[in-house]
Amino acid sequence: IPTAEGAIQIAMEKLPKTIFNLKVLILGMGRVGRPLARRLMALGAEVYCLSKCEVSLAWSRELGCKIISYEKLTEYLPHMELVFNTVPALILEEKYLTVMSKDTLIVDLASLPGGVDLQAANKLGIEAHLCLGLPGKTAPRTAGEILCQVYSRLLGELIKKQKEDNE
Repeated sequence: IPTAEGAIQIAMEKLPKTIFNLKVLILGMGRVGRPLARRLMALGAEVYCLSKCEVSLAWSRELGCKIISYEKLTEYLPHMELVFNTVPALILEEKYLTVMSKDTLIVDLASLPGGVDLQAANKLGIEAHLCLGLPGKTAPRTAGEILCQVYSRLLGELIKKQKEDNE
């Protein structure tokens, strides 16, 4: 949630338009993509999603997102005004970036190495940002509380498993 909110904050600061009625593509519909899609739709964006995972695609349909496939990516990219990448593997390589509008904003939320060829985007005049560590930058207290809850749960599960193994 802090990553999704931080990503939207960055988009709102960088875009000359509102999120409302904006055509937005989210690459990857996992733990960052789903909350991001939900919030973008609440702001009135027209949200498109791309994922290889059938479960993620089912969640995307349930949210009301439009689903696109990798095979049709070049058909949709020229119409996107904002692209969020959450996949930590090169997805938006130069061959895809060349079909995009120069007015498109790309926000890469993936862990290193990211999923966008930033050098190619720069060369093509497309604004692209690799935004690492958003939870800690935009909502440090919330991010810390979430990590505390997750680590506490994981440690509890580990302790329980060790006890079971010792019995």
